[in-house]
Amino acid sequence: MRLLITGGAGFVGANIACGLAQRRPGWELIALDNLHRRGSELNLPRLREAGVRFVHGDVRQREDLLGIGTALTGWRPRHTAEEVLVALHEWISAHERELQRAL
Repeated sequence: MRLLITGGAGFVGANIACGLAQRRPGWELIALDNLHRRGSELNLPRLREAGVRFVHGDVRQREDLLGIGTALTGWRPRHTAEEVLVALHEWISAHERELQRAL
């Protein structure tokens, strides 16, 4: 399974990416982020350690999205909403206390 996480270096995106990497080790995770928000670059080492590939780009730029396809051998976008929602639900359930404290 290959999954693109937009905003992948931000707080939410990086936590989702790292959580999915831990729970779904067979998945190829790609974090796309333009690093516009201050501090996003601080999550890059965490993503790397979790085995998440980081691609610098902007989801609003067609060329950046097309570049992901050429950068990764065999990349084919797929509809993965159901599996992602299940994994996201598992991650949220596992981190419910931390999320409640943060809110």
